[in-house]
Amino acid sequence: MLCYVMPCYAMLCYAMLCYVMLCYAMLCYAMLCYVMLSYLRCRCSSDCSV
Repeated sequence: MLCYVMPCYAMLCYAMLCYVMLCYAMLCYAMLCYVMLSYLRCRCSSDCSV
């Protein structure tokens, strides 16, 4: 939640943007991004918990 605006999510999402763009046509971006965010959020949440 708090990490949503943190660089942790932005950096990861941006780095994946390259692949996301390619998959965007297949609409797998939403699925992939969602799954990734789910894992990142849990991981980032612990970091941003501070």
